[in-house]
Amino acid sequence: MVLHVRGSGQKRSDPASMKCVKKCGQRYHFLQDTDRSVQELFSKVLEMVGNKKNKFFIPAGYEDFMKTEFESWEKKRILNMNTKLTQELASQLRETELIKELDDFRINESNPGRLLDPPQQRECEVRMEDCGAEKDNTEKEPEPSGTRKRRGSKDLDHPNLSTDRKHHYLDTNGHLGQTLSLSHHL
Repeated sequence: MVLHVRGSGQKRSDPASMKCVKKCGQRYHFLQDTDRSVQELFSKVLEMVGNKKNKFFIPAGYEDFMKTEFESWEKKRILNMNTKLTQELASQLRETELIKELDDFRINESNPGRLLDPPQQRECEVRMEDCGAEKDNTEKEPEPSGTRKRRGSKDLDHPNLSTDRKHHYLDTNGHLGQTLSLSHHL
């Protein structure tokens, strides 16, 4: 907008002024020293600003450049903010889950007669049965010799060392030799 400030005695239509008015696309105002002229200026400015999409004055080429650059910058900024917010929400959700797990664990540990989920209850029963079966197997009556039988051990034949039994031996060729009576050699 071109603003012409004139005194009360100057002409409105000099050729230089009219050339400038044509170049600016009929956006002009002749400001006089009256309240009415000032009010007209303000209403023309408000109308021009209202017709523009943005609230500031910039050249058209620069406006296009700013629009493309600002939009890409704004999209990146919004994407970055959304990513940060998503990470914060995930972190808070995980923290809430961990706190709930900890509280549940504390409650379950403080209550030994707690109720378990059906799969947990069945697993606990199976473990108790296994422990009971192992106790039954390991707590059999001790052997007469006073030793306990170990799991996975094999029964061995104990040699009979009585003096009235006969024993066989192998000769140097691996053949069964004579039978000896231990009672005679002792």
